[in-house]
Amino acid sequence: MLKANGSVAEKLVEHYPKNAIIRRHIGPKEGALKTTMEVFAEMGIQVDCTSPQSMQEGLNKLPSPLSLVVGSMLARCMSLATYHSTGEFDSPSDYFHYGLSME
Repeated sequence: MLKANGSVAEKLVEHYPKNAIIRRHIGPKEGALKTTMEVFAEMGIQVDCTSPQSMQEGLNKLPSPLSLVVGSMLARCMSLATYHSTGEFDSPSDYFHYGLSME
């Protein structure tokens, strides 16, 4: 489903390069993520949060229900997604959606 949504978005941008509406999700709030990672470290929980992929891989390695709790705490560090016109950006690389790890 994510691939399908990504393909549709690419076609919209191709046909309407300055007027397509995209959902953009920037990376986590640095201060909140740093504080959360410090708390995890004190508890002996290791999750690599250098990229969306490494974060997901780290969560997948944790036993349940710990992975659910850690995932919920990390989600609170994330910025909210916003909607934009592609004309607002200089480059398609600015369309990045952190939560889906899609460019």
